[in-house]
Amino acid sequence: MILFILSDLNQIIFIIFTIKIFQNLKKVSENLKHTFTKDNSSTLFNEIYKEHYHSTHGALQESQYVFIDKGLANFKNKSLSIFELGFGTGLNAYLTLLKSTSKIYYDCIDTVKLDFSIVKQLNYSDLLGEDATLFFQLHQANWDEISYISDHFVLHKYYQDICTFSFEKSYDLIYFDAFSPRIQPELWTKPLISKCYDFLNENGLFVTYCAKSSVRKILIDVGFRVEKCPGPPGKREMIRAFK
Repeated sequence: MILFILSDLNQIIFIIFTIKIFQNLKKVSENLKHTFTKDNSSTLFNEIYKEHYHSTHGALQESQYVFIDKGLANFKNKSLSIFELGFGTGLNAYLTLLKSTSKIYYDCIDTVKLDFSIVKQLNYSDLLGEDATLFFQLHQANWDEISYISDHFVLHKYYQDICTFSFEKSYDLIYFDAFSPRIQPELWTKPLISKCYDFLNENGLFVTYCAKSSVRKILIDVGFRVEKCPGPPGKREMIRAFK
């Protein structure tokens, strides 16, 4: 009798836990508003943080410039391992998938899963003249599992907090695309950036849209060779950092 009671209690706890997870996901989705940026590409506005996922001057052109032109383009004809902090709308992953000419092993981490009703509003495929199938596959891929999106693109999305995440391998390229230091200061700290440095391969590259002097100082302090570059439209500078 006691065993049956315990079994029923465990089932009830599991059901309550599952309901709370879905309630939290729904709450996150309800606080994300789809909007357009100046280059007509989509972004999301987080009504809790009061911040957009991308530059309002142009989501697509920002991602293309910061992460592809100043990041991915530095590696020619080489199998690459990439880590992205902040999967978000999936735009950086999508552009990497479309623009890469070699095998890509793409790991990313986030604590927010977008509801597919939001994903379907994002217009990146239309603007790029692409079928949306691959973009949808990036979002529909299971979290915390390896997914083979194409012959040359292997995706692993981690549904975890980067602050407690344990790196299991090293990377050639890091896309650091968290919300700004003003909104998420805990993600721009010396311990976390030092962790990124440790798990970046020799001659690896760290790219971010942020150009704050405090961030540059941390990057230099942990050992990076920092390069300031002209920023994308609407932003004066961005940062590339080499190991």
